[in-house]
Amino acid sequence: MEGLIQKLFGFGKSQQKAVQAAPTTSSPASNESEEQDGFFSLEQQQLLMAQIQRQTQRKAIRLHPTKAASPLALTASKFGGIPYWNPAETYPTNEDGSPLVLLAQFDCQQLPPLEGFPKAGLLQFFISNDDAYGLDFDNQMSQKNWRVVYHPVVDASITQAMVAELHLPTTCSEEDSELPFAGEFQLDFELVDTWLGPCAHDDFQQELQKALVAVGLPLPPEGTSLYDIFCEDMYNQMADWNEGHWLGGYPYFTQDDPRFSRPDYAACTRLLFQMDSSEDILWGDMGVGNFFIAPEDLQQLDFSGVLYTWDCC
Repeated sequence: MEGLIQKLFGFGKSQQKAVQAAPTTSSPASNESEEQDGFFSLEQQQLLMAQIQRQTQRKAIRLHPTKAASPLALTASKFGGIPYWNPAETYPTNEDGSPLVLLAQFDCQQLPPLEGFPKAGLLQFFISNDDAYGLDFDNQMSQKNWRVVYHPVVDASITQAMVAELHLPTTCSEEDSELPFAGEFQLDFELVDTWLGPCAHDDFQQELQKALVAVGLPLPPEGTSLYDIFCEDMYNQMADWNEGHWLGGYPYFTQDDPRFSRPDYAACTRLLFQMDSSEDILWGDMGVGNFFIAPEDLQQLDFSGVLYTWDCC
């Protein structure tokens, strides 16, 4: 049983004893009159959720895309469209030599201040126009068919006409497109508080362990899943924290978190950018795309070791 408990909740022997011995104001077994859906009462579930919020609260930038009615400025923050690019530099291509397509671009001076993120320059995300959106599922850190590019300085002398002469594929020009969307989107930014939800399963289990200790609740019995600990409405409420389009914050997945599948992925603990499926944007079957980075790489503005993933239902 100890091995299973460690797998589900991350508890060691001493922690199990501490939690089981912790005082509780009421126990699920003795509180049968209280409305309950799952192992814990609704009141206890609310205590756990509030504690997880206290433990994991962080600032993040919520992105609000709106379909652009006319072409956006070359250096504007946007999803899709024509990318800023210096014609004197080599444009990113996939392994077949075909130019990549701009997925998103951020003018960092326009962003609300966010810890660790650049305060100037232009940050760009490129993908390949194929059915995998450029992702190598065997090595999700290989940027051979996608790229993250950071321009510390933007050359104001470069015009849209100069970039147009490069005849780059864009989300506005591809007729046979495998891309998540067509056209381009202008972006509004909102700096908000956000919290870790259950979609990042392994990280959430660790925070749940801390929350159980903090609020003095007993260890659930062997085989208890998250769906048994929290009622459906509360589980969905926590999952909703991380849906949407973000810079920073916590990720949302429709499948599994790939960062625990390989040791070389584990350092990429910081969500850099998330683009979700929404109106006019579709990753496969209502999926989501994520880019992760190691905090020290972000601090050094080194985007060569980014982890890219997307999944769908």
